Amino acid sequence: MIYREETKRKIFSIGLSLILWTTFSCMPASAQRVLLDRIIALVDEGVILQSELDTRINDLQQAAARDNRPLPAEDEIRDDVLEALIMENIQLQMAEQVSIRYDDDTINRVLANMAENSNMSFDEYVTALENSGVYLQTREQVRQQMMIQELQRGMVNRRITITEQEIDNFLNSEMGREVMSPDFFIDHMVVTISGTDSNEIKQEKLRFAANLVAKVEDGSNFLEVRAEAGESSSYQIQSTDFGWRKAEQLPNLFSSIVVEMDEGEVAGPIEAGNGYHVIFLAGKRGGTEQIVKQTNIRH
Repeated sequence: MIYREETKRKIFSIGLSLILWTTFSCMPASAQRVLLDRIIALVDEGVILQSELDTRINDLQQAAARDNRPLPAEDEIRDDVLEALIMENIQLQMAEQVSIRYDDDTINRVLANMAENSNMSFDEYVTALENSGVYLQTREQVRQQMMIQELQRGMVNRRITITEQEIDNFLNSEMGREVMSPDFFIDHMVVTISGTDSNEIKQEKLRFAANLVAKVEDGSNFLEVRAEAGESSSYQIQSTDFGWRKAEQLPNLFSSIVVEMDEGEVAGPIEAGNGYHVIFLAGKRGGTEQIVKQTNIRH
């Protein structure tokens, strides 16, 4: 997804109307509700919480006091910090969309460098963070900053005007095709076969799988068809939860098929060594067509 300055117009601040409340189950119904937090801004699919804003302002004020630096007016600080949080949230969402992620081992290596700079061992540094109650917060901050830095290295500065030809060149490049390729969410089931099955049994299972496909094509819900088949059939039905994946991250058996499918379409039976597979394209997101369409709208 390519963002422009118009992205800011999609950010809607919401005031006191959206509030997160909680009550303890052990309290009587008449007990007073406790205000834990509140949402102060929506950023596309993300949110900014009051606690995030307060924490960031508090950190800024402590740093200024430590360095004996003056700060601007409180309202100006709030506006600047909120804008910074919004921009970070946007960049983190973009990083997630292009699969920029870091595992725990990578975060540990960064923390080890931070420990070395503080003349501490890794274990001593972690213990110090835990004693201060900021260990998990520090890990998440490191992870987020690394994601943002990697995104900034790989994306053109938002303030630079990008021509249609430059967009086309990027989308046609190897990196562009990889980054902008769509994600697919498929539901799956397989009527299993074994090496001891006779040809007659295999044919019966194939017909059974084809009948399941026909039910979905006629409008039945895929998940309900799968559940019913698993409960009522004498054949073993298995399934895999793939979640959101790019085509190349799916088994080779499905990768070339799913790219040709429309959302809501079923495919199968697909014969493999372990049985007859049926897949259903429950969702599709991203892809060059969507990016180009959104870019044209913004122009």
